[in-house]
Amino acid sequence: MDWLQWLLSFIGVIGLIFFLFYALKKLNKGVSVKSGSRLRVLDRVSIGRDSMMLVVSVCGKVMLLGVTSQRMEKLCDLDITEKEYLDMEQTPDFKTVLASAFFKKQEQGGGEKSAETDGEKTEDR
Repeated sequence: MDWLQWLLSFIGVIGLIFFLFYALKKLNKGVSVKSGSRLRVLDRVSIGRDSMMLVVSVCGKVMLLGVTSQRMEKLCDLDITEKEYLDMEQTPDFKTVLASAFFKKQEQGGGEKSAETDGEKTEDR
C-alpha cells in the first residue's frame, strides 16, 4: 500500500508540472512582442568568446553594434540603407583572399624579375 501512495503522489506532481507549464504558456501569449517588425539583425561576426559585432537595421536605419556578455554599445551609424546593405556583394572567404594574394604576388614577382633581367641586359651592352 505504501508504494501505491508513492506512485499516486509522483503522478500528481508530474501532472502539476505539466499543468503549470501549460498555464504559463497560455498566460505569456499576451505578453509576447512581435519579433522582426522594426528591428532586424542583418549580419553578425564573432570577435571573441563572448563578444560579437552586429549590423542591425532599426526602422530602416543601419548601424553597427558591439555586443559582449556584459554590455551592448552602438559603434556607429552606417550611411547606407538596409536594401543597399543586403544587395552588397558577399565578401569572399579567407581561402579565396589568400589564394588571390598569393597569385598576385607571384605575378608581380615574375614581372619584376623579367624587368630586372632586361635592365641588366641593356646595362651590359
